[in-house]
Amino acid sequence: MDSLRKSGYYEICATGSQVKLPFLVQCALLRSHKASRITWHSHDFYEILLVMEGATEYEFEDGHTVALSGGRFLSIAPGVRHRGKHDVRSPARLFGIQFNPSAKHPNRNFPFAPNEVEWLTQQIKMGAGHSHRFNADIRWQTNSLFHLLENMPSTDDATLMAIRLALCAILLEVARQCSSSANLEPTQVVQIAMEYMKCNLGSEKSIESVAKEAKCSRAKLFALFKDSTGMTPNDYWLRLRIDHAKELLKTTNESVTSIAMQSGFSSSQYFSAVFRKYAGTSPSDYRATD
Repeated sequence: MDSLRKSGYYEICATGSQVKLPFLVQCALLRSHKASRITWHSHDFYEILLVMEGATEYEFEDGHTVALSGGRFLSIAPGVRHRGKHDVRSPARLFGIQFNPSAKHPNRNFPFAPNEVEWLTQQIKMGAGHSHRFNADIRWQTNSLFHLLENMPSTDDATLMAIRLALCAILLEVARQCSSSANLEPTQVVQIAMEYMKCNLGSEKSIESVAKEAKCSRAKLFALFKDSTGMTPNDYWLRLRIDHAKELLKTTNESVTSIAMQSGFSSSQYFSAVFRKYAGTSPSDYRATD
């Protein structure tokens, strides 16, 4: 949103304090005919960009880009460095929402309980960095917000309440879209699975738990993973665990048994057999090499 705001025509903006919603940092509706590159940046809040018309593109410091056209949205998690690209196709009409679940009194004037806020935030975080389709409800609520925000900052209490409810409805629908497996691209399913594996190297969780996290069946996970990486999920997870074990063998003095447990293996014997298969040597001999 920052890149579009600085170089496009900036129509309407409302801050959380204006609409009396601490959860909200700001929201803005923009109509842009161009967008210039800006310095890499990140935020300490979540950002959602909904493209109503036209198209734009974002790039991230890890190298991937996300192209957005009308009817799609992108969420960006806190701390993720990104920037807007220059090749926006005009005219682009966009709506951006920035929110902070860690704000002081985040639930004031917010219709969700703390556990519901946690769920909502988690879904949006899980879908971050990818393009998602949005539904008719999101489009209708966003268009309604445009008209509600036209008279900011001089609005009555009833209008402020309507603005808050529309924003909350959009966030809820965005979270639902992010959590729906039907809206996940194949690459997203694989990335979610990979991230889950990386975060659970020391556990003995099953492939079924990975499929559940990626919101797909075990068979679909295997098919998408094989097509994307050339490996099965099991093979990829074992390779991650062996790489983790290699790091521990070289950087710590812990026993092989302890390292096996920390790398998600149920026994040192099984660990040694798998290690030899992937590394071509035993854990002890690997540790002894320079």
